[in-house]
Amino acid sequence: HVWVFGPRDMAAGLLRKIRHSLHATPIARNDPSSIPQYKLKPFINDTIIAQLSLPESTSCSLNHSLSDSSLPSPELWWDTFIPEAYGDVVTLYDAVSSDKEKHHGDPIADVFAIVARPKNAILALADGCNWGQKPLRAARCAVKGCTEFLDRALFNSETMPRDTQSLAKLIRKSFDIAQELIIKYDGATTTISVVVACEMETPIHNKSWALCVVSVGDSPCLVWKHRREVVEEVTSVVEEGKERDLRDCGGCLGANVGTQPDLSNLMCYFVPVARNDVVFLASDGVFDNFDPVILLKGTTECERQRKSGEFVATLGNLPVLSRRQREEGQLHIIAEHLRKVKSEKTLQLLDAKTVTTSLIEYVQNVTSCKRNYLESGCIDIDKSDLSAHAKSKKKAEALNTMPGKLDHASIVAYMIGGPQQDEELRLERNLSTASVMPDHNTEDIDGFLSVNLGHSSKAS
Repeated sequence: HVWVFGPRDMAAGLLRKIRHSLHATPIARNDPSSIPQYKLKPFINDTIIAQLSLPESTSCSLNHSLSDSSLPSPELWWDTFIPEAYGDVVTLYDAVSSDKEKHHGDPIADVFAIVARPKNAILALADGCNWGQKPLRAARCAVKGCTEFLDRALFNSETMPRDTQSLAKLIRKSFDIAQELIIKYDGATTTISVVVACEMETPIHNKSWALCVVSVGDSPCLVWKHRREVVEEVTSVVEEGKERDLRDCGGCLGANVGTQPDLSNLMCYFVPVARNDVVFLASDGVFDNFDPVILLKGTTECERQRKSGEFVATLGNLPVLSRRQREEGQLHIIAEHLRKVKSEKTLQLLDAKTVTTSLIEYVQNVTSCKRNYLESGCIDIDKSDLSAHAKSKKKAEALNTMPGKLDHASIVAYMIGGPQQDEELRLERNLSTASVMPDHNTEDIDGFLSVNLGHSSKAS
């Protein structure tokens, strides 16, 4: 696909301003006090309908003794899930053992958790920076600290948030708890994104649920809009005007400088969503593998300047994409894949499990050529008389011609509203099929354009 932009963009710019004035698009701020105040319905501590965390080892320990009474109890590490609240984590790296039980990049340093009740849900995803036990420990501490703090504070009469601004402040405070836990247990650094989904007192444009998100790093929050069948990004991976750097996550919790975190790209977001939309957090190992440049469907001027040799010839027929085109391309490719899954399975609605499993399967398939090459295809190079440097260069040149990015890949997802009563589901299905026609245009004005509020935000 080639994403071409013309006169429609001018109309889109006007539409963005109108929608922003009505708060229909996400509000993005680096200070939670700047998030608008919309009243929320009281948080009711109902029976938990789903509680899941991975990797499984997270439920056992933080690789340290948990006997210290000052550490929050591990009572919220679970393995109960439903199709409406789901998550998964895999490695995309090549295997280093014949039984394929061990891989480069082990241990997986992606950690997620979800706690879902009938009227609200907490989602958290952390991606430990680099490889090893300390990044994994940092990710575990971050998710554990944020999730356990919020699961207590949301339902305490003294700390329960009454509006979207106070909710954003509470999520931001959970990051401080997570930071303390990381330092306490000698973790390294990690990205972290946390979402709380809950009901508002008054709907906004027929959307009765609110998403409040706080994020530091490069793990995006996305929403599958079931009525229009598009995917929109709530968060922004990069600052306006900057090219994405796959080697830099942009910010992190943990011991970045001494014992201090890097909060340079910490952002708070608010956006209204509709029942049966699916919100999901993804690590960069998932999101980057939908980038048209990573998929070798496009290139950038930077890539042309950096790469040389035979690979440049393969770039000759590829369109040069701007940062904006790459990001819109990512969302289009994700949405296109989910629509295909929905059609092939003849589903009325996509639930969290279907979104998670289908996207994980996609990135596994995209990266299979690189993985297979490293596991068996480069044996002749390894056996050759070339120097170590020459062998490495030859492998790199071969890998540059293959799509995908090897990484750890994780998703945690929630279908807004959770399990529905049969009558409610029937009415919603009738509404989505009878009154709203999906818009699959790759230049979808309402779905793919950024709102620049001092920081890039791409949802509506």
